[in-house]
Amino acid sequence: MPRQRGASGLHPGFIAGFSEVQIVGTCDKLDDPNAPVWTKVHLTNVEAFGGGTLAYDPTNNSVAPHIHVAVGLKEHSAVGHTSHLLGAQVQFLTEMLVIEVAAPQMHRVRQPDLYDVPLLRFDPN
Repeated sequence: MPRQRGASGLHPGFIAGFSEVQIVGTCDKLDDPNAPVWTKVHLTNVEAFGGGTLAYDPTNNSVAPHIHVAVGLKEHSAVGHTSHLLGAQVQFLTEMLVIEVAAPQMHRVRQPDLYDVPLLRFDPN
């Protein structure tokens, strides 16, 4: 399946105000500290700074974002959290650059021997 124009790219950095955000996290003790955490932490009324990549997913013919953020809770002395962004609702605005990467094509491949984590790969062509 051919890659769509704009299917690979990166966010070198962005700033945002989110009314709601979901990031990876837990308050539970981890059974395996080396394994990825798949649960969510829900936060509200935050300022955020983040960046990441967009990679083509040929299995689903879609773009797979991978974004990390640092957020500060406005109502709690800007106390911070940093993690993988799962979802967010923009409050007022987001200032974000998206830079297309025409080559090499980027995609994510699940790594079965590494907790099935989708790792970023670059096509050599």
